[in-house]
Amino acid sequence: MVVRFISSYTNPPPGFSFCQPKKQDLLRGTVVLLTTDDIKNSGLIESLKQRMIGIIISLGNTPDSVQWGPNLWSLTVEPHMVDHLHKVLQGFAESLESAAIQHSDRYGLEKEVTRLKVLLATTRKHYNKVTENLSNHVSQISELNSSLQDQLARVQAAEKALARSEENLSITLNSIGDGLITVDHDGRIQLMNPVAAQWSGAPAKEAIGKKLSEVFQFFDGKTWTNDRNTESLPKSFLLAGKDGKTRKVAVTASPLSHQSANPDGQVLILRDMTELLALEEQLRQKQRMDAIGQLAGGVAHDFNNILNGILGFAELLQIQLHGRDPESHYVQSILTAVERAAGLTHQLLAFARKKVSEKVSINLHTLIQDTVELAVHTFDRRIHLHSHLDAQFANTRAEPSLIHTVFLNLLINARDAMPEGGHIRVRTQNVHFDSTTFQNLQAGQYIHVQIEDTGQGIEPEHIDKIFEPFFTTKPPDKGTGLGLSAVYGIMHDHQGLIRVESMLGTGTVFHLYFPMSLDEEPMDAKSKRSNIAQHRILVVDDEAPIREYLRIGLGRFGYQVILAHNGLHALEQLEQDAHFDWVVMDLNMPEMSGHETIRVIKQRYPQLRVIIASGYLQDWELRELQHLGANSVLQKPFRIETLMQHFQHHAND
Repeated sequence: MVVRFISSYTNPPPGFSFCQPKKQDLLRGTVVLLTTDDIKNSGLIESLKQRMIGIIISLGNTPDSVQWGPNLWSLTVEPHMVDHLHKVLQGFAESLESAAIQHSDRYGLEKEVTRLKVLLATTRKHYNKVTENLSNHVSQISELNSSLQDQLARVQAAEKALARSEENLSITLNSIGDGLITVDHDGRIQLMNPVAAQWSGAPAKEAIGKKLSEVFQFFDGKTWTNDRNTESLPKSFLLAGKDGKTRKVAVTASPLSHQSANPDGQVLILRDMTELLALEEQLRQKQRMDAIGQLAGGVAHDFNNILNGILGFAELLQIQLHGRDPESHYVQSILTAVERAAGLTHQLLAFARKKVSEKVSINLHTLIQDTVELAVHTFDRRIHLHSHLDAQFANTRAEPSLIHTVFLNLLINARDAMPEGGHIRVRTQNVHFDSTTFQNLQAGQYIHVQIEDTGQGIEPEHIDKIFEPFFTTKPPDKGTGLGLSAVYGIMHDHQGLIRVESMLGTGTVFHLYFPMSLDEEPMDAKSKRSNIAQHRILVVDDEAPIREYLRIGLGRFGYQVILAHNGLHALEQLEQDAHFDWVVMDLNMPEMSGHETIRVIKQRYPQLRVIIASGYLQDWELRELQHLGANSVLQKPFRIETLMQHFQHHAND
């Protein structure tokens, strides 16, 4: 009989498929069926087999009576053993059930462990993948971060460069001497440097956003207006800011963008041309003075020679007449006319700086007193002159006749400004100037002479023109326009300065500044005269009237005079007798020039003292004559008294 063992469990543990054996089943035979390879290959199969072997032996069978298959066990038993086998198998089934359940739990755990191991492996694989990807991402992020750091460094460097550029631009704009303004296409100010802001009279912050016409006014040649836009600005114009100052300005305009036909705005460069134009005007004035000086110099020599002849013989005639009237009065009129003509020539050469003078130490107070005394006796009695000579030191080096001309011209101008009478005050004081006080004046001690009148004053538009040659507001028969220009030239020639202040209806003040000299107080030439009876003078001049005048005039004062009509003749006279105290000679002579004559005289007779008497000398000629050894220079026309003063002044040379 084959016993089949079938489990009665409807839900057997995983890996088992059996049922609880029933008695009827055992009668038909018992079969134990194990279904899965998992159970078969596990240690549980071997344990069940051993227990089954024990059951078989307990039934009186041998292990060999059981057929063992991979999934099926077959056993043949005797019929009387069926009940016993059923009980045994039923117990076995119960124990098998418990073992199966335990095995199922362990198997499930193993499967769970296996599943977890697989999951762990899968997770590790994913982790490795994620880690690899993360590492790649970290590397990429690191590279990106490095790139960002480089870009940040470049941005920071660019920001620093931009800041430096802006600072440099600000420094540049602040240091530019010209006014700089940028405006948009509507003409509204976007930027204005400090110079332009100063010209406008308003802070730059207040000007930003305003139109140019709201900040500046422009002069269109006739009237002031602010109806201007940047496109219609001329290249030069008068500009007035809110500070009330007027400037002559040259403007350069450039578009803000060269890439577009419609620029965003303009950059305006405003250059103050006021000082430059003033310098140009001074240059033109100097050129006019030079031209007139050349014209004057061309005729001065001959004209002064003629005047010297007339003056000399008129002086001799006056001496001869001994004050007889009316002849003496006629001669005095001739002398006055000659001196006026000589003064006109002197003025022409003085303002043109062509007149070379011999400067000596003089006392300005003495000259002022002499000039004021002359004015008191000749001016209208309704004009009152006052002197306030307060300068402690009044000595300066100058040519007395020219300084006398300065004072006399200014007093005459003051008189003419007061046709109904008034007051003229002359004041002096000592002042000290440093190098920054006046542009054209050296630092040092000066004598300040102030000549003030209570006259009509000078029109404001005439103030800048009064020192120009031939400019005058007087009628043609009252003035030549050379007086103040001559004064200007004389002051410049004496390293001094003249300034003017005037107010209409109040009066005018002229300020003169003379360099102070610490030389000894000048003495009257007459007091220096010594025994001159034995003095011998050699007069060299191609003009016969001048030679004769000097022979007679000097002879009257005890001088022995020898005459020569040119340089060669003078050398012949010296070869015959070189015992002369002075040689008085002209420069422009035929056959042998005065320059060559003095050069030969100084080479052969170095002890001889030479006075050059000329109607016209240029600066370079004076320097050359001084280099050649000339002791003094005398301007024609001159009087005998003036020549003797030169003798006395240079007696110890």
